[in-house]
Amino acid sequence: MDVELPFVKLPIVPGKNITVITEVIALNYLLKHYGYDSAKVFRSRLEQRLKNPGNDNYERGIDYFEHDFE
Repeated sequence: MDVELPFVKLPIVPGKNITVITEVIALNYLLKHYGYDSAKVFRSRLEQRLKNPGNDNYERGIDYFEHDFE
């Protein structure tokens, strides 16, 4: 049918929540599709924090997980 499917190979061991892992893979794919590369953003933020270790006044980009009690 000439449709490309993304392929992700993961080492899955017993006891891991495959549903959550699948959701993370899907969300990461959608973010990349819309131009947001979370790995690049994480790397740049980490490098920034490592360069300024005493600066604890950093701004959190996402704080909606604080009230997620699932």
